[in-house]
Amino acid sequence: MGLPVPETWGARVWAMYRTQLIRSPPVEWSAGVFKRPRIRLFGIVIIYGFLRLLCHLLSGPNYLGILSCSFQILLAALTEIFLRLQQRPLFLELGSCCLAFLLQLLDVLGSMSFMEPMVCLSWLAGSHMFWSLGTAGFGWRPLLAGIFLLAVLSCHTVACSMDQTSFAVRDHLINFALFTVVSFGAVVQLNTFLWQMWMAESRAKMETTVLEELIAMTCDFDLLIGAVEDGNHQMETTFKVLKPSPRASGLLGRALAVGDQLDGFLCDNSAKLRKSLAEAKELQPLLLPTRLVGLAQEEMQAHLLVVRRPEGLVDDCPAEALRKEQTLLATFLIAVRVDHTMDPPSEVLPQTVPQIPLTRGSSSSSNCHSVADTTVTGALFGGLELNGTGMKSLLEIGHKEHWLIPPELLQLHSTKLLGSGGFGLVCEGTFCGATVALKFPRKGIKDCKFQNAESREYILFMNYLSELRLLRQVRHPNLVSFFGTTVDAESLELMLVFEKMTGRTLTKFIPSENPEEDVRLQILLDIAKALVYLH
Repeated sequence: MGLPVPETWGARVWAMYRTQLIRSPPVEWSAGVFKRPRIRLFGIVIIYGFLRLLCHLLSGPNYLGILSCSFQILLAALTEIFLRLQQRPLFLELGSCCLAFLLQLLDVLGSMSFMEPMVCLSWLAGSHMFWSLGTAGFGWRPLLAGIFLLAVLSCHTVACSMDQTSFAVRDHLINFALFTVVSFGAVVQLNTFLWQMWMAESRAKMETTVLEELIAMTCDFDLLIGAVEDGNHQMETTFKVLKPSPRASGLLGRALAVGDQLDGFLCDNSAKLRKSLAEAKELQPLLLPTRLVGLAQEEMQAHLLVVRRPEGLVDDCPAEALRKEQTLLATFLIAVRVDHTMDPPSEVLPQTVPQIPLTRGSSSSSNCHSVADTTVTGALFGGLELNGTGMKSLLEIGHKEHWLIPPELLQLHSTKLLGSGGFGLVCEGTFCGATVALKFPRKGIKDCKFQNAESREYILFMNYLSELRLLRQVRHPNLVSFFGTTVDAESLELMLVFEKMTGRTLTKFIPSENPEEDVRLQILLDIAKALVYLH
């Protein structure tokens, strides 16, 4: 393995430049923001060309200047048409930069058409000032804007250097360099500001997405509601459904459509609801009790979780939801959770569950409080005596459910401790050659005293069995995979086999990496998905 290449001074400078200076938003985002400003700026170039053409006409028969200004006006008009028709962001940025360079080149040729040296220098100075200061208005990225400014500086420097008789050439060249530096600084500052705007917008969209996914996981159904102002009814504000949920039809007995009024399926006072929605702040959840009109006009107690979306997200409203005289003021994400007061049916063991004979204690206090005995898995594990007979019964269950791993397939690396708790240890091991995490009790079962069902050792070990009871049926992408367990009926040993995770823990990752807001929200969303699955 080769030695790592040391970081050079140039690499450090480039890394700092990339992280500190080139903080620009994506091309797709900036192209949408700057499309209209670029079109207006090229319209200003057309006016600028007409003014230069008028000056050439008034100063005398300067055919080269008149021709260059005419071509400049024509090219600026074609560029404006190109920007209106082009939709690809990268072509918009590169195309506008190349056409702007050609326009300033025609401007330089028109300035050089004057025979008097001082007039020529003054025109070149005005041309350089116009194109250098106008660079920030095009909204290009710093690297592309820097190349354009260097090209503009080079063209004007060459044009000034061709006049060797003027003593003011050096002063103009210094002014050109200063204008170039100032213009590039303005471009960097503008891109930094745009990057902050893009980050704020992305953070707001990410928070909205996280709220929508959490609501979809935890609530019965969700709706996108819009506050619509009707100009024909004395500026009355109504709340309409913008995006209905197909899950709402199962509770309400009818399908909601785009444009339906919120009052159509709510029983509460609409004035109170309007006031609550009007006072809601962006991305701050608001919980409201209400009643819904369900099947056969039956009223149901429910809760509304209202989240007002950012103002930048009101443009995703369907066209059929609004009429011409209506205006969309705000959008709300509303999650509905119905209070189900019906008693759940008693859980009955299915007939297909094999009745495994287990040895149970005679005392009613022998059952551990942390092990459920009202479910199928509780019936299989609760009250199990910790002896050879009980372990053999556990072996039979493992064979039937295919989570039993033969001990000869596992190898324990006792020197590689991964973690420890009050009752068990977690060490690294191998399962058929693959690295895994093995969890086992600190003491062997033979060494523990389980005569007293209220003892700490008994409760901890029953929690251990309860963990096995749950893990054998848990499958989720955001949970550590459980491969199975090995049970030794003779030595009364039991070992759980897990997937071995690599990387840092969350408590170490957050302080060291300091991830962006969208990464933090995605981590929280993944944790919430796993918790929703477990509960």
